[in-house]
Amino acid sequence: MELGQYVSIPEIPVLGLQAMEADLGTSEMRRDVKIYKVPQSVSDDQYYISATEAGGIEEVPPSRSRDNTPLAHYTLDSDGNTIVKYQHEELQNA
Repeated sequence: MELGQYVSIPEIPVLGLQAMEADLGTSEMRRDVKIYKVPQSVSDDQYYISATEAGGIEEVPPSRSRDNTPLAHYTLDSDGNTIVKYQHEELQNA
């Protein structure tokens, strides 16, 4: 598993999630990154990633909050350093 500019999450069978990879690209600003499990009607792979730049308005999944499961929350600075604030237990065990 990798959390940072490049995101790599292995399969999490207990949550019904397949493996996922994403590249958030570079930014000159600090970003607050949140990864959610969302309903398949929102995203075929059931992942939603919000990468909000400092001072920006946070994007949230376009589904009811009770239908979303937070998987990870971390800060990504412009140098690519991460500070993990939250990881779902099943993500930690994956």
